[in-house]
Amino acid sequence: MISFVKGEVASIEVDHLVLDHQDLGYKIFLSAKDLGSVEIGETLRLFTETIVREDEISLYGFIDPKERMLFNRLRSVTSVGTKTALGILSVLSGNELIEMIVNENADLLVRVPGIGKKTAGRLILELKDPFLKEFGAVDVTTEEMSKESFGKDAELREALLSLGYSSAEITKLIKDLDFSLSIEELIRLSLSKLARW
Repeated sequence: MISFVKGEVASIEVDHLVLDHQDLGYKIFLSAKDLGSVEIGETLRLFTETIVREDEISLYGFIDPKERMLFNRLRSVTSVGTKTALGILSVLSGNELIEMIVNENADLLVRVPGIGKKTAGRLILELKDPFLKEFGAVDVTTEEMSKESFGKDAELREALLSLGYSSAEITKLIKDLDFSLSIEELIRLSLSKLARW
């Protein structure tokens, strides 16, 4: 329906932004990762997916077109809706997601908030073959896929979300954190940084 929208970021909310395009404000839902990387006033091109339901029409946007495709693939999996698909892409990069599914890494998938063992198994079962055909083996650096730092990232996100901080705030914050620290130190450091914002 709408392939992309280019405009100025007018406002950023907890789960969406408003993009000003020719004096029209488009409400577009984004992953926390993408929301955390944009600022009010910047010009942005978002690749969009229109979701039509009985009672509403929603726009979902992605900075990387590959993530729009992955969002749709995730939604094609039994019992994975738009919220879960966006939640997965809030925590994982496209390459990380593909790597976990192709290598059947359910242990890391279940560390994504909202993903249990059943859903992780279903994602691997339904997406492994299509991902292998389309992408083959994906090389992700050891640092990017460090099991320990990924576990701490997910744990820190969960702790801060439970304290009422938004996904966008958390994503912006954790970009500069040193994940060699203990989870307790990471939480303390995060709270002191958030208090200064």
